[in-house]
Amino acid sequence: MTTTRTAILALAPLVFAGAAHAGFVGYTVESSITAGVTTHRVYAQFNGAGDTVLRAYNIHSVSGGLDGFLHNDLVSGGLSAVAGSWNPNFALSSGTDSFLAIGGAVGLGAGNTTLPDAGWIMGWNQPGIPDLASTGIAGWYNHLTENQQGRADAGGRVLLAQFVLNTGHAARTISLRLSHNTGFGTAVTESEGTFALVPTPGAIALLALAGVAARRRR
Repeated sequence: MTTTRTAILALAPLVFAGAAHAGFVGYTVESSITAGVTTHRVYAQFNGAGDTVLRAYNIHSVSGGLDGFLHNDLVSGGLSAVAGSWNPNFALSSGTDSFLAIGGAVGLGAGNTTLPDAGWIMGWNQPGIPDLASTGIAGWYNHLTENQQGRADAGGRVLLAQFVLNTGHAARTISLRLSHNTGFGTAVTESEGTFALVPTPGAIALLALAGVAARRRR
C-alpha cells in the first residue's frame, strides 16, 4: 500500500478587525492505493482550539465530475460503482467505501450523527453526488451538535469525506463550503476552499499548489 499526504491550503483574503486569528486554513487529502483502488480521505484543517465543523455544503466539481465513486456498504452489498450510500454508518469496509461525514466514527452501525441536507434530491443512497448548479447543491451536517462530533482533533483536523475510485482515475478538483465555530454559543464562520483528488499519490505533490481558493466571512 502506498500512502501520501498533502495539504491544499485555503487562502483567507478577508481579515476582520478584532477577529480571532485561529480558524480554517484549508483541506488536507490523504491518499492510498490498495488492490486496484485509490482511497482519498479529505479533512478540514484548523489552527485554533475548539474549532468545530457544523456543516459541509455546496459541494461542486470544478473539474472531473462527482460520479464514478466506489462504494462498499449495505446498499451496494460489496464494491460497486453503480450502487451505494454516502451514509458513514453503512460502510462494510471503512477503507474501501465512499462516504461523507462531519467527523465521528465510520463503519457498520458506528453511530455517526451526520445527515444529508435537502440538496440530495434523490436521497443519500446513490453512487454519485448531485451537482446541478455552478455552486453545487448538496451538503451534509451533524444533526446532534451537542456531541461535538465535528470538533478538530489534536492535529487540527476534522474528517469530511472519503472518496474511493479506480486506480488511474482522472484528476478531479472539488470545491466545498463549511460552517464552523469554536464551541457552543460562538459565532458561526462560513469558509470555502478547494481540494484535488489525483490518480496516484505520487502526483499529489505536483497539484498541491493548483486551484487553491477560499474565502472567510462572518
